[in-house]
Amino acid sequence: GPRGEFRRTEAGIDRAYDQWGLKGSVQFTAGTRFWIQFTDEIGTREHLSGDDTLFSDYVFNWSTLYLSYEPVPRLTFDLFFSLNPENHADDDNNTTTILVSTSLTYGLR
Repeated sequence: GPRGEFRRTEAGIDRAYDQWGLKGSVQFTAGTRFWIQFTDEIGTREHLSGDDTLFSDYVFNWSTLYLSYEPVPRLTFDLFFSLNPENHADDDNNTTTILVSTSLTYGLR
């Protein structure tokens, strides 16, 4: 379901920032053989001070898909997909990260 979130960091590796986001998630299962979950978070990050050479304030939309399927007993296919675009105040800092991971597992029982 929906969730609101606020984060604050202190100076360290990254500049200190405030981040606000709204996250929603939907999950579906069919017995023990099929499971899928989709999560989407939209929000904004505002850096509190310092140089914006590497990072500027931005709006994000992070989406993640998890899937697990067992077509036959002991054989499982898993998928993880993540799409994370960030639109920065300084367009030179705009980024999109895409992660994909799959596995096919056979278990002896």
